[in-house]
Amino acid sequence: YLSSKLISFTSLQNGKTLRVLDLSYCTFYREYTSGTGDFAIRSGKKFYYKNTSKRELECIRQIVKNCTELRELSLYETMLHKRSIDFLASNLTSNIAKLDLCDQNFLRDRHVVKLVTRCNKMTELNLGGTTLITRKSLNFIVEHLQETLVQLNLEGTDAYLDCATEAFKLRSMKKLKFLSFYNRE
Repeated sequence: YLSSKLISFTSLQNGKTLRVLDLSYCTFYREYTSGTGDFAIRSGKKFYYKNTSKRELECIRQIVKNCTELRELSLYETMLHKRSIDFLASNLTSNIAKLDLCDQNFLRDRHVVKLVTRCNKMTELNLGGTTLITRKSLNFIVEHLQETLVQLNLEGTDAYLDCATEAFKLRSMKKLKFLSFYNRE
């Protein structure tokens, strides 16, 4: 669990020099309970939690505002609220090269569109797991990251590949070496 004090202290003290930030499996003030409130799936289990999205959003704001030199950010299975994802997609530094948003239940195509349009220097992008993205995201990824992307994970999403059409599009991505996906169907 990460407190806003810890995030604020770390991002203020190290924000201008921090290049890699891995917050995989971290939560921002989520208080888990045994049965009422909102829920999220994490590692196959259902957890109920009190809505603390305002505090979580403040932590994401601190990171994005103060860590302007980030090149790598992992938010793997952090279960961000939709407002936090909205803010991140619209404000993350455009210099980000590696981004992991795996298992973000509220990640949608509109977020991917914003991210790949603004952050078009990415070399690694993980959007796999339980997300709400579709083939539309794949089209924007190909369009905006075809000169830079080396690694792409879309496992478990609805951004499935129609073998003929999407495979042809992916061939235009000159640097793409690793592609991970499977169709849910």
